[in-house]
Amino acid sequence: MNVTFRPIEQWPRDGFEARRTRERSRFDSGWSQALRLLTYELGRIGAGTVVVKLALEDGDIRRDGWPRANARPAHPGVVVEWQVGEAWYGRAAERYDRWQDNVRAIALTLEALRGVERRGAVSGEQYEGMRLEIEAPGGSGLEAQRVIVDGPGRSPTSWRR
Repeated sequence: MNVTFRPIEQWPRDGFEARRTRERSRFDSGWSQALRLLTYELGRIGAGTVVVKLALEDGDIRRDGWPRANARPAHPGVVVEWQVGEAWYGRAAERYDRWQDNVRAIALTLEALRGVERRGAVSGEQYEGMRLEIEAPGGSGLEAQRVIVDGPGRSPTSWRR
């Protein structure tokens, strides 16, 4: 799975305040565990490309698509977008005061949604609210292209469990 980082161009929801006070998370894991859980959960639903967007400038991101060691986001909000087939999906989080904890929150949300499917009452449709119509991110060998979210490709009901 290819994970790259990009600057947040625009926050995806109304009501975002970059300077508001956020809470400290109660997660007892670090960044490597959060990234491992995120890639595991996205791998389970068949994601191939993952883009983690942070409040960084282009110069804060290395050529390999990862943040520079000294990069400090302007705020801790994150947007995680991923591709399954031809469709793009995404979630934003900004509850916690560290961006790594907000990535973990998204990973735990995906884990919980996959758990809903294991109960047998749904089969993939729990992800439909995350479907995006976006420009495919540039860089890392991807050409910018318009993504038609209702077009051909695997639907969430055919995602691997």
